[in-house]
Amino acid sequence: MTYQHLFATLCLTAATTAFAQSATVTLAPSTNTPAPGDTVTVTLDVGHSTGGAPSGSFGSPGLYGFGGDITASGDAGLLAQITASAPSTNALLTFGQFSSVTTAPGIVRAAAGRGLNGGLGNTPLTLLTFDLTIDPAATPGSSVTLDFDGTVVLAAGDLLLSISTDPGVNQLALTTAPVTLTVSAPCQADLNADGVLDNGDIGTFVSFFLGGNLAADFNGDGILDNGDIGAFVAAFLAGC
Repeated sequence: MTYQHLFATLCLTAATTAFAQSATVTLAPSTNTPAPGDTVTVTLDVGHSTGGAPSGSFGSPGLYGFGGDITASGDAGLLAQITASAPSTNALLTFGQFSSVTTAPGIVRAAAGRGLNGGLGNTPLTLLTFDLTIDPAATPGSSVTLDFDGTVVLAAGDLLLSISTDPGVNQLALTTAPVTLTVSAPCQADLNADGVLDNGDIGTFVSFFLGGNLAADFNGDGILDNGDIGAFVAAFLAGC
């Protein structure tokens, strides 16, 4: 496991000291239903909760460090058709190592720390942002699930608390919120590819049709005629 125990030796707080502490890592994509060829922006957020612990048991911590892999599982064909960018990190973090990984299950690898002092509180904080590009040949209906596998270390004063997806000695269990991406069918009538159906698509169709561009061959018979006009109108009215 790549970074699983990277910060474990930093954990100076006994589990009994922070019995009610918890942390959650959430992955949030810009869309759950990308079309073939789309790029999806994904953020990784970390949140903390005292779980109702008495005041002073751990306080309002800062993020001391985190490390792990963003993993992907699911359709093997789609996994081979996803390209991950190297992630960008929260500017408040003072150091970090980040990379994209081209082989499943890890698609993004990250480690960073010691930059956020206090006040993590109950509001999730965005640590990473990265892009996933779906191959244009991806099959509609195929899907992958993204998750986080690693460790978060919280700090409050002189105390450190390590929270992991694979907890060891003096570590607590980390909660993750996996997310599934399912490839949607491309919107045929969205000819200008702006994500909406409007007069721009009608104008683009007319331009293609009058110019003899087979992108206007909506019924797929190899010629441009009234059948394509009817097929475009039907696709447009059906919406996306």
